[in-house]
Amino acid sequence: MPPPPPPPLKIRIVNAVKNSFFAPKYTVSGSIERLSSSPSQAKEVLGTPTFRGMHPRSAFRAYWDYIFSNFLLVLIWLVPLVTSFPDLVYYHSNISRVTTVVFCFDILLRLVTFAEDKNTRHRENRTDRAGDVSLAESQLQYLKTNLLFDVLAALPLDLIVGNLSMPELFLYLRLVQTRRLPELLQGSPLWRGIMFRVGTVSGLGKSLMNIFVLAGMLLAFIHFQACTIFLAGRVSGSFYFEETISLFSTVGDQYSIALLTAIGNLFQVNYRPNDAAGQWMVSLFSLSGAVLYATTVGTISSFSFGLDASGRLYKQKLDEVHEYLRYKDVSADVANKVFQYYRIKYRGNGARWWL
Repeated sequence: MPPPPPPPLKIRIVNAVKNSFFAPKYTVSGSIERLSSSPSQAKEVLGTPTFRGMHPRSAFRAYWDYIFSNFLLVLIWLVPLVTSFPDLVYYHSNISRVTTVVFCFDILLRLVTFAEDKNTRHRENRTDRAGDVSLAESQLQYLKTNLLFDVLAALPLDLIVGNLSMPELFLYLRLVQTRRLPELLQGSPLWRGIMFRVGTVSGLGKSLMNIFVLAGMLLAFIHFQACTIFLAGRVSGSFYFEETISLFSTVGDQYSIALLTAIGNLFQVNYRPNDAAGQWMVSLFSLSGAVLYATTVGTISSFSFGLDASGRLYKQKLDEVHEYLRYKDVSADVANKVFQYYRIKYRGNGARWWL
């Protein structure tokens, strides 16, 4: 029996678009595997199909959320640099235009994506859309909650008010979108897949995610502090800023001295070299020493807590009994009998408990 003929090109294109934009590819838990029941194949029908919105767990949305989260991470690093160092200020217009295009495209995607009902979204393989929030309701909810912040972040105010002094500072308004980073990083199936693979290889599991988050927050804090120190000197025209500009001509040298100053504010740094190589060396050694110190203290604490786990639990139980007996105002004789009972129960020791 000859194989059935392939579907027409139009049907194949419709199926590809449907599977990429309008069908769920990932599970609610963020699994990187395809759902057990594949989306139904498109059929050639008469009339115009009704547009019901892009699926929030479709392949396109998953890849876009991953790209958008990486763009926000780059923006967190880039905006302080461009607004703080004089040699990089001239790039703010290009960054602003690219950011406006990306943010406007994200707003458009959020307007055409329907929201899932939290009470029914756990049914992974359902084929109906009865439990989902309609596209109109999703758009109305988005208009009431997040649209204002997204539009504010998308506006190129630094280009609109270009005649003002230091208009590049309006780039900081773009960082309003970083409020979505926790949601994007935790809900993205691609990020979950990456962290799962890295955690499996390293053997750290979910603890690795906490380590990355804390390390990222620490590095972002130091980066912001270094750029802010330089920006404050640039705005006020302080002697420190003028001296740094005269001694260090390149952006790399200026950033290295600002980074060393920020690390010196966070950790005690006594040696402050004048060359860029020495500054980076001191910065790396200071950070490495702080991480090593924190790791040592944490290891010792974990070891000391694990030395006598049963004894700690035993003392905790007796403390709870003691507090309860004091709350009930029990006499000393009865309290001694109760404590003797619990000592025998937990340790087999018949010694008396003296209040």
